[in-house]
Amino acid sequence: MAARDPALDPSLLSGEDLAEAALGGWHTLNPLLMGLERPQVSFLLKTELEGRRRAPLLRRLHQRLTQLRAEDERDALAEAVRNLNDGHPLDLHRFGPLQWLVRELGGGP
Repeated sequence: MAARDPALDPSLLSGEDLAEAALGGWHTLNPLLMGLERPQVSFLLKTELEGRRRAPLLRRLHQRLTQLRAEDERDALAEAVRNLNDGHPLDLHRFGPLQWLVRELGGGP
């Protein structure tokens, strides 16, 4: 496996530096994307929407954002189940990432 370029370390990049490194093209986007967190990916998506609007990059950023959102939802769902197993009542409203589920089940606006 090739060594990672320290100039592309997501923990060392933010703001415009992150956007410039990640949105330069596929050769920089994909290696960076897996190390980014939701706010960083959201920032890149917004930056690309306000900038060049390249459909393939927008799709890839949206795909990664959806993966991260799903991970957050699974974590929140696991916590809700743990609470149920500990004898606490089910309160999905406590778990922000699960608000879509509350609506699906008819428990919210």
